[in-house]
Amino acid sequence: MNIKDRLIVYSADIKGIEDRFIGDYDLYTECLAEFVQDPDFTALADAVRANDVARAFDAAHSLKGVSGNLGLTPLYKIICEIVEPLRIGNNKNLELKLVKLETEHARIKELLL
Repeated sequence: MNIKDRLIVYSADIKGIEDRFIGDYDLYTECLAEFVQDPDFTALADAVRANDVARAFDAAHSLKGVSGNLGLTPLYKIICEIVEPLRIGNNKNLELKLVKLETEHARIKELLL
């Protein structure tokens, strides 16, 4: 299965991806490969566990922007669930959302296989 087919199964925003990347799935795949290694995934988890709201917000906000630009709708929605409470300084009950994020991050990695 090619990357576009895997993205369709994943429920990615195919139209948005094709508009932003002008249909260049090779370039998209390179960007996706960089994104799955983004240190903000680890920084976010570490910051939440350390109760560092500002650092957690910065990492989550960065991941939100990139996941949106990459059309990774399921991941984007989870990150939004993390960003919005952090935006108002609330870091309560984010552990379960982090587990969801880690699961979704693993699914994104599978798109590259």
